[in-house]
Amino acid sequence: MNVLSRGLACAVITALTFVGSEAFAQKQISNKLGGLSLDAHLPDVGKNDCQIQLWTDFGLGNQRWNITGVGGGYYKITSAVSGKALAAHLFDVHRNGCRIQLWDYIGFANQQWKISQVGGGYVKIVNRASGKALAVDLFNASNNGCPTQLWDYIGWDNQMWRIN
Repeated sequence: MNVLSRGLACAVITALTFVGSEAFAQKQISNKLGGLSLDAHLPDVGKNDCQIQLWTDFGLGNQRWNITGVGGGYYKITSAVSGKALAAHLFDVHRNGCRIQLWDYIGFANQQWKISQVGGGYVKIVNRASGKALAVDLFNASNNGCPTQLWDYIGWDNQMWRIN
């Protein structure tokens, strides 16, 4: 394979969507509405029940995520720092406003996510257990510390994410 072909192959691979892909390491996930990054509360990033919020991106490990296929078109999203998984609170997973946290990955559906393109380079991230989308508060999406939650997907910017 010559250099041009290799470069083209790399460009094609880079352009692929999550559909059918197996692993993406050290990714930033940012919300469309406020542009802030998905952030594990730094002092608690190694603990179960760590709050997941939005924050200005500083390139720190608590703002980087590993995305790994678990089968059936679903992914686990784990902290690049602690390896703990993004999880919807198990007992509230079917409720709008259910909080998102980090937890040891045990393979429950509340820790698995479907990532689907919604256009313009954005994706929706939908919880396997409930079918509800990862979202942030409409009125706080531009504020550091804005908590994440699950909500019925309606296609608003607070439910759209860019993964870089």
